[in-house]
Amino acid sequence: MCRQITDFTTWIAIVFVTLLSVSVKADEPNEEVKLSDLRKERLEVLSEAVEQAKVLYQSARALYREVWDAECILFEAKLEQCKSKQERVAVLEEYLAEAKKVEEITIQLRKDARASGRDVSLAKAERLRIEIMLQETKAGGEDTANNELRQQLFFAQQNYAIKLMELKMAEAKLKIAMAVRNTMKSHVDEAVIQQSLNEAAAKEIEVLVERNVVSPQEARKRQGELAAAESRRTTAECKVAECEAQIMFEEGCVQRAKLEAEMADVQMKLIKKKLESSK
Repeated sequence: MCRQITDFTTWIAIVFVTLLSVSVKADEPNEEVKLSDLRKERLEVLSEAVEQAKVLYQSARALYREVWDAECILFEAKLEQCKSKQERVAVLEEYLAEAKKVEEITIQLRKDARASGRDVSLAKAERLRIEIMLQETKAGGEDTANNELRQQLFFAQQNYAIKLMELKMAEAKLKIAMAVRNTMKSHVDEAVIQQSLNEAAAKEIEVLVERNVVSPQEARKRQGELAAAESRRTTAECKVAECEAQIMFEEGCVQRAKLEAEMADVQMKLIKKKLESSK
């Protein structure tokens, strides 16, 4: 019964792992397409907002700062969509070029008394912020856009390693249980042999008692030894039964550990696939 339950649990877990991998593969493209469409639409809307701000500025109905604010939102959105270090560097370089242009325009406006010193300082600070981002991206060996996936992969790898260790421990416990069972079986064999010897000795004593060669007390002694041998055999057999039950339990633990390791492996591979596809 225990083995049937274990097999059924194993089957359910295998089905779960299979469905998990299939559902992820089936749903993931749809989610990615939907997300990609939303991001694309957002970029289009922001680009239109920038163009509208430029038109208003050219017709003297808006400040250039308003154009720059719209451009900042657009560039930040572009940075969010970068999937590689190269893409991020390209966007930041374009971002920095615009920031330098804004700084120059603000300085000129300051000379024309159309902007304050504070405006110049803010424009310079913004340009420095973007320039720092660019230098950090160039100097960094990792792609910022994929840092989260890499972190997820790191934890998934750690989890997989832990599950493998748990599997090895479960297998070791199973081997120990089997070794103990084998030892108990040898004790049963020894007890059976000893019981057979005691039975033969008891029968021999009975014959000698009938012939008055030995006293009945000696016969009772032999019967006591026989009963003790039978008790040892029964105890050893009970311990073997306990070991068999322990082995069934450890086998269930091994099956569970295997499934958990397989699930951790599936999760790790899915994250690896996402990371590779984003490069």
